Formats: sequence, C-alpha cells, structure tokens
Amino acid sequence: MPESVRTLLLVSGSENGEWGGLAAVELADMIAGGRHRTLLVNTLAGSSGPDGALRTEAEPGLSDIIAGRRSVREVAITPPGRSFIFIPAGHPPSRVSDLVTVPAFQHLIRAAGRGGTLLLFVSETDLPGLASVGDNRVCPADFGGCVVLGDLADSEALPPGITLLA
Repeated sequence: MPESVRTLLLVSGSENGEWGGLAAVELADMIAGGRHRTLLVNTLAGSSGPDGALRTEAEPGLSDIIAGRRSVREVAITPPGRSFIFIPAGHPPSRVSDLVTVPAFQHLIRAAGRGGTLLLFVSETDLPGLASVGDNRVCPADFGGCVVLGDLADSEALPPGITLLA
C-alpha cells in the first residue's frame, strides 16, 4: 500500500461470507506491522465480518458510537495477538450512510490524515449508501483507495472517484 494512502475502504462482496472478514483482519495486521496507529472499523455486524473473525460479535461497537451511547475510546479494542486497534460493528447493524455523518467518525478520518491509518470494512450492499453521501460529510473521495476482498456481484458498485488498489 502506498505510504500516502491513510484511509482505505475494504469492500467485501456479498457472497464472500466469513472469508472477507478474515481477509480484512489479516490485511489490517499486515499494515499495522509497518505503521503505528492503524484502526480497523467494521460496519458489518454478525459472524461474517471482522467481528466473527475476532469473536467480538457480542461487544459494543460502532452502532453505539452512532447512537451516542458510547465514545470511540469506550468501544475500541486491541484484539489479542494483533497489532491494530479495532472497532466492532456492535448491534444493531449500522448503515454506512449514518456513520459518515457522525462527528466522531469525521475526526477519525482527519486523524488518519495526520499519521494514522484508517481501514473501513463495508459490505458491497453498503456501497450505494456511501456513494450517495456528500457535502460536508465523509464521502468516497475521503478514502485514498479501495481494496475489494473477493468478488463483487456488481463490478460497477464501487463509488465513482475512488482508486481501486487491489
């Protein structure tokens, strides 16, 4: 991954099941090995995303941040044996279109630009919600690149203006 890329969208195809979540965890660990302050944020609740791979399905997470019940600091964890910080999805599942309007998430995007690395794990089905967000909110252009984990059902699903890295 180019050094200049500090925000990365990880997209799991809808048919990839648990494989996409495990691939996201391994990728986050590889990136964190060479960069300090690497954060993996999961938007996909349940066992098929990184929550399942890290066995954090019952933990509070992103949905609590969006609802204002908890802060990022309260839900962020360092999984045992891993070198990155992780924010589980939590319950109920969050919509990406809700996430990008949350000030705490906007802060994480800005912090990534100042030396950290932010990886956002989303499902292919969440891409339309991300692509429809704009104005003063986080949008696809805020991501330095995109990695597709597995096959996408719709090859045109990626938001316009985002660089496909792998």
